[in-house]
Amino acid sequence: MVNWFVIIILVALIALLIFRSHRVHSRLSHILMILGIMFLVLSIYVVYVSQADLSKVDGILSTSRVYLVFLGNIAKNMVHIAGYAIHQDWAVNITNSTIIP
Repeated sequence: MVNWFVIIILVALIALLIFRSHRVHSRLSHILMILGIMFLVLSIYVVYVSQADLSKVDGILSTSRVYLVFLGNIAKNMVHIAGYAIHQDWAVNITNSTIIP
């Protein structure tokens, strides 16, 4: 368990060094760095939770399936949240408003 925290801390330190360097200033590079770190952390999490044996091909394939299902569920949840937000009534309720029309 401690090894995972060490890996995460090292990744965070490397990301901090890259962000602080003067060569990387565009927003796209920052977004790509954040997505890369999220991918790494989520990969470690999925491998740790599924307790996969990555020394065999079957373990790698089952971990890949679990990871893809995990990402698919994240995408479905994001679509559900966006759809819920779109279907809300965002009009101002005049009867409850303190603004005089």
